[in-house]
Amino acid sequence: MKKSLLFVIIFIAAIQSYSQTIQRKQLSAGRITGELHIDGNLNEPEWLTAEEATDFTQFQFNWSVPSAYKTSIKVIYDNTAIY
Repeated sequence: MKKSLLFVIIFIAAIQSYSQTIQRKQLSAGRITGELHIDGNLNEPEWLTAEEATDFTQFQFNWSVPSAYKTSIKVIYDNTAIY
């Protein structure tokens, strides 16, 4: 029983230590007041000023290895939806 409890404590401490070394990324969603057309074109002024997230990493097979595919996302919202 004592060995199991000791193992659990060490395991939790190791996970907590590892999670503190991971750099968390943040992205701010911009609020828009104009009308947005959902047409696949990102040439509207709201999209051009939105913050962009890039440099994604893998989470399967090879943890934290840069993704083989270039990906970028932008997030904006209004009173109706999140885009």
